[in-house]
Amino acid sequence: MSTMSTPHVLHTALQRLRAAADRALNGFPSIAWQRLSGPGEGTPVLHGTGSFENLFVEPNAEVRLSTKLNLPNTAAGAPIVGEPLQGTLFTLYPTRITWNGKPIFEDDSLSVAAGSALFTIVPALKEGDNGELRLEMRIPNHQVTGWYQLRLTTPSLRNRFEKLDILWAQLALAHGFAQTETERRLVQEAAALVPEITDETSLDQIEALSQQIITILTPLQKPIADMRVHLIGHSHIDMNWLWTWPDTVQVILRDFKSVLQLMEEFPELTFSHSQPATYEVVRQKAPDLFQKVLERIKEGRWEATTVAWIENDSNMSSGEAHVRQMLEGVRYSQEVLGVTPTTYHAPDTFGHAGNIPQLATLAGAERYYHHRANPGQAQLWPAYWWEGQDGTRILAFSTPSYNGEIYARDLAEAALRAHHAGHHCALHFHGIGDHGGGPSRQNLEALRRFQKTPLLPTAFCSRLDNYTRELLQHHPVLPVHRGESSTIFEGCYTTHADTKYYNRTGENLLCTADTVAALAGQNATEALSQAWRTVCFNQFHDILDGSAIHEAYEQNREDFLAVKATAQQVIQQALDVLESPLPPGVIAVTNPLGFERTDVARLEGWTETPPTALQRVDGTRYPLQITAEGLLFTPTLGAFETAGYLPVYDELAFPVLAPEPAYAPVDPRSLAPPTDAAESAPYYRIETPYFIAYIRRDCGIIVSLYDKRVGKEVVGYGLRRGSDYLDSARPDLALGVLQLVDEYPHGMAAWHYDEVYQEFSLIRGATTRILETGPVRCVLETRHTVRKTTILQKIIFYQTLPRIDFETHLDWQEVGNPQVGIPNLKVAFTARLSECQAWFETPYAAVRRPSDGQEVPALRWAWVGGPEYGIALLNDSKYGYDVLGCRLRMNLVRTAYEPDTCSDVGLHQVRYSLYPHPAFWPEAGVIEAAAGFNQPLIARKANGKNARCAICRPHLAPGTTVKIGCLKTAHDGNGIIVRLYESAGRSGIALLKGLPEGTQVWETTLLETEGRPCNVTQGALSLSFLPWQVKTLRLLLP
Repeated sequence: MSTMSTPHVLHTALQRLRAAADRALNGFPSIAWQRLSGPGEGTPVLHGTGSFENLFVEPNAEVRLSTKLNLPNTAAGAPIVGEPLQGTLFTLYPTRITWNGKPIFEDDSLSVAAGSALFTIVPALKEGDNGELRLEMRIPNHQVTGWYQLRLTTPSLRNRFEKLDILWAQLALAHGFAQTETERRLVQEAAALVPEITDETSLDQIEALSQQIITILTPLQKPIADMRVHLIGHSHIDMNWLWTWPDTVQVILRDFKSVLQLMEEFPELTFSHSQPATYEVVRQKAPDLFQKVLERIKEGRWEATTVAWIENDSNMSSGEAHVRQMLEGVRYSQEVLGVTPTTYHAPDTFGHAGNIPQLATLAGAERYYHHRANPGQAQLWPAYWWEGQDGTRILAFSTPSYNGEIYARDLAEAALRAHHAGHHCALHFHGIGDHGGGPSRQNLEALRRFQKTPLLPTAFCSRLDNYTRELLQHHPVLPVHRGESSTIFEGCYTTHADTKYYNRTGENLLCTADTVAALAGQNATEALSQAWRTVCFNQFHDILDGSAIHEAYEQNREDFLAVKATAQQVIQQALDVLESPLPPGVIAVTNPLGFERTDVARLEGWTETPPTALQRVDGTRYPLQITAEGLLFTPTLGAFETAGYLPVYDELAFPVLAPEPAYAPVDPRSLAPPTDAAESAPYYRIETPYFIAYIRRDCGIIVSLYDKRVGKEVVGYGLRRGSDYLDSARPDLALGVLQLVDEYPHGMAAWHYDEVYQEFSLIRGATTRILETGPVRCVLETRHTVRKTTILQKIIFYQTLPRIDFETHLDWQEVGNPQVGIPNLKVAFTARLSECQAWFETPYAAVRRPSDGQEVPALRWAWVGGPEYGIALLNDSKYGYDVLGCRLRMNLVRTAYEPDTCSDVGLHQVRYSLYPHPAFWPEAGVIEAAAGFNQPLIARKANGKNARCAICRPHLAPGTTVKIGCLKTAHDGNGIIVRLYESAGRSGIALLKGLPEGTQVWETTLLETEGRPCNVTQGALSLSFLPWQVKTLRLLLP
C-alpha cells in the first residue's frame, strides 16, 4: 500500500506521465555523424529532440555530414522495425538530405527550409544497418544562429507519445476542474493507478490504464467538455529577420499556398493572418492564389487581422507613424480584401505604448492580441481590459505563444489557464511560425481524434473575433491594466543605429512632405502613401529593433533612399507653390510645423559675396554666418509660414559669439595668473544671452552652466568652486559626458541590455579647439581617441536660441563578441535639480517613469526635473534612455554580436541637443523644441515660378497643451486633415485659428471617415480635449 500523501500522489502521477510522453516525443536514438566538410571540431550528434550538438556554421560555409543508420528494434518503448523513418526539418539554411544517394529532401532556397511537413526518409526500418544518411546545408548569408532541428520519428513513437500525452492532459484537467471533495477523491484514485512508466511498459498496458482512468473520472467529463478551446490557425512570418526580402517573399507565397491546400482537405480549418504587406506580395506575385484567398476571406474561414500594415514596434514608431500603420492597413483591407478588420494583431511586439488603445479604437479595432509583455506577468492574464492613457478601453488578450502544435497538452494548458481565470472559453494558436510554416496536416488529424476523446475540452478551429465574442457573452470580471506595458529587450532601442536613423528621418521627411503639399493644395497622396508603406514596413519589430541579420539593413538602406527621394521631390514641388509670391533670388524659408518658432535656417551652397544681414519684408534684420554648411541665420516664422529674406550689404555689425580661454571663476589652487592664459587655461568660457558656460578643454564636458534667466547654476560639482576648503570636482557628473559602457557577454545580444560590468567616462585625454565664431553661433570641436574609436564632437552655442547642440562624428570600432561582451557609447547629462521626475515622449503622448536607471524607450525627447526647472535632451534618431536620479543619459551606439556580428561598427553621425529651462516641461516648450530639432526650417532660393498658393495656415491659439501632430491632404483627396493631440495629460479647450471663411470642418476617425460637423466661427474652431486625447479633423476649404 502506498504511503505517499494525497497531493504527492497526484504530483508523482503527472510527473511520470509527462516524462514518459516527452521521452516518446524525443525518443529516437541519438545519432553520431561524421563531418565531411564545414567548420568546427568534435563529433556532431543529433539528439532525439532534433537538436544537434557540435554543429557549427559560419557565413557562406557549406556543411556536409554523413552517418550510418545503425538502429535498435525499439526506441523509447515503441517498436520501430518495419516502420517508416520520418522527419520534420526546422532550419533557416537551404538543405539537401539523401539516403543511400537518393534525394529525400532538397531545398535550394529558404522557402521551405523551415516547415512542419512530415517527410519519409527510409520506407521501412530494420534492426541494425539501415544505410547511409547524408545532410548538406549551405549558409547563404551572415546569419549564423544555430537554428537547425531535424526531428526523426516513426508512427509508433508518435502514437505512444499521443497516448501518454492524452493521459497527462486528462489527469491534469480533472485535477483543475474538480470542485467537490468527491471529485477530488476520484482524481486521487485515478492518480494512484499511474505506475512508473518505462520503455518496457507496452502500448497495451498504457491503453488499459487509459480505460481505467476514463472510467474513474467520467463524472468530470461534462465540466471539462464545457470548456471550449478556440484554435487559431496562424503562420507568424517575420519580415527580413534572419533572412532577406526575396526569402521573405518565398515564405509568404509558400504559406498562403499551403494553407489554401489544407483548407481543401480540412473543411473545418480556419486561418487568421495579419500584415496587409504580405497580402500585397501575393496579389503582385501570384494573382490566382490571391483570388483564392479572397474567396476564403469572403467565406469567413480566412480571418484578416489586418488593422496595421505590419507588426511594427510599438515604442519607437512615432504617433503619426502608428496612425499611418492603421490608415494603410485598414484602407487596404477595405479596398483590396473587401473586409473591415477589427483585430489589432501584435503577437511579437516588444512592449506596448500607453496610447495604443485610443489609436487602435479610433481606427476601428475592437480587440488587441499580443503575446509579449503581458501585464499579468507570471499570472499571464488570458484577457484583460487595457485602458489607455486617455481612458479609452480595448479588450486585450494574450497567449503564452503565437506558435504551437495541437497536442493534448496544449489543449489542457489553455483550458486550465482559462478556467483559473474564471473564463468559459480558451484560446490556442497552432501553426509553425517566425519563418512561417503555418498549420500542419498531422495537427489537424490529431484534432479530429481529440474531438472524440473523453475528458478533453471541446476544441475546434475558430477565429479571434469569435473567441472574444464568446468570452464577453459570459460577462467575465477582467482585470484592468492602465497605460503602457512593461518593456522588454531594451537593447533594441539602440542596436543598429542605422535603422533608427532611417526610421526617424523617413518619418520626419514624410511628415514635412505631407504638410507642405497640403499647404500648397497639391495632392501627392498616392506617392506619399507608398512611401509611408515603406517606412511602416521597416518598422517591423525585428528590423527597427536592430535584431535582424546584416543583409536586412542593406535592404533597409535602399528603402530609405527611395523614401527620401519621394519626399524630397514632393517637398520641392510644393515649395514652388508656397514661394511663388516671392521674387526670384529671395531666400525663402518655410516652417513645416504648426507653431511659431525661432530656429536655425540653413541655405546650402552659398557662393556669392557674403551679406552682412538678411532682411525680412517687415524690415526685421537677422545676423547671418557663412559656414562650411552654408549660410546660417535664425529667423522667426509663424505656424506653417513661408517668408522671404533679402541680403543686406551695409556696415551694420552684430555682436560676435566667441569662446574665451578661462580658469574656473574661483580656484583656490591658483595663487597667481599664468603667463600664457590662452595656452594653459583649462576651460573655455562662453556667454550667450541665456547661459554662461565653462567647457573643459581636455574632454569637452560642460562643467558649469549658469542660467542667466533665473540665476541658477545647473551643474553641481563639475568644477571646483571657492570655499574655505578644497571641494570636489566631478566632471563625470556634468553635462555632455561621453561614457563607454560594457555589458558582459550574454545570449540574444541584439535584444537584451544586461549586466553592465564597467562604465568609463571620457573626462581626460581629449583636445578641444575653437572651430567657429560669429553673430549666429560659436562652435567648439573636441576630439577623443579611446580604445580603437575616434570621436569628433561639435558643441554649438547660439546667440538667439536657449539650447546647446551636439553634433558627433563617430568612427566606432568597438567590436562585440562572446568573449568581451557588448560595448555601448552613452552620453550623460547630470544636473543639480530640486526634483528628479523623469518624463519621456511616447506615441502622441508622454509618460513618467521611475528615475531608477533602467533603459527605457523615448521618441524625440526625454526630460528630468520638477515644476521649477528641468533639462530636456532632444535627439533626431535615438530611442534608448536611462534616468538615474537627476542623471539623464542616452545610448548612442551599441555593438551587439548576434544575429548581426558587427551591428554598429563603422561611421555614425549623431545629433542631440540640451535644452535647459525654467518651469515644468509642458510650459517650457520642450515638445516644440524637439519637433523643431527633427523638422528644421527649409531654406532655399525662390525660383519665381508662377503658381497659385492655396492659403490655409491653421494654427492653435497660445495657452494650450494641445499640439498639431499632422497636416496632410485627405487620403481620398477631399480636403485637408489636421491631427491634434493633448500633450501633457490635462483637459482643456483649444482654439484652432486661421481657417478661411466658409471652411467646413468635420471631426473624423483616424481613417478619415466623416463624423460630426464642427462649428466654425470667424475662421476659428473651439475644441475640448480630455487628457492625452487625439482628434482628427477634415477641413473642406471653400
